[in-house]
Amino acid sequence: MSEHIPSAEEIQKEVEKQVDEVEKQVDEVTGNNDKECGIVSALKKAFNAVVDSVTKTANCAQTTACSTVSRVGVELQNPVVLAQVAVIASASAAGYFAHLEKYKIKSDNRAINCLNAAALTALVLADGFLFNQYYSKYDKK
Repeated sequence: MSEHIPSAEEIQKEVEKQVDEVEKQVDEVTGNNDKECGIVSALKKAFNAVVDSVTKTANCAQTTACSTVSRVGVELQNPVVLAQVAVIASASAAGYFAHLEKYKIKSDNRAINCLNAAALTALVLADGFLFNQYYSKYDKK
């Protein structure tokens, strides 16, 4: 289901067409064929300002998204970054499961929770050390 998403230029042309039609109708009703009606002129300027703003925002978002995807693609070619993603994912999963299990233990002893926290901290510290040590060695930029 790929529906056509109109570009900013298509939207602007459609808005201008609609404004011109309204302008013609107002001119017919008011009998003002030689110069534009003030209200229609103001509406046309407002519509054009909105369309220009949307166009600029869409272009900026597209540029940012493209550069971000490109940058992610370059960074994921580095095996250190891939290892870091794997460590973060496993640490997050371990932290989540530890959080779920702490209610099943039913112990006043906080040693298990402290051990889980220590293991997660060790993973984060090891990840930071290995990243600082090997990132520049495998960087492809």
